[in-house]
Amino acid sequence: MLHTPRAIQPSGNVVDDDGKTFRDLFKVTRSWNKPQPFPTKVAIDKSLKHVRNIDLASVYKNYRRGK
Repeated sequence: MLHTPRAIQPSGNVVDDDGKTFRDLFKVTRSWNKPQPFPTKVAIDKSLKHVRNIDLASVYKNYRRGK
């Protein structure tokens, strides 16, 4: 049986959720929900015969009130 590479990737994510489509994108403190102090996304990637990949990802996100 051949062993194929696997990758586990912890990361974070941000969400621009101020309701203004493509405006004030870089006003981080007012419009972004920033990540927690720990990884909020974990992805597992597996290569199948070095031709195709399968990805499985999970994201945890808390939204601030009043947005």
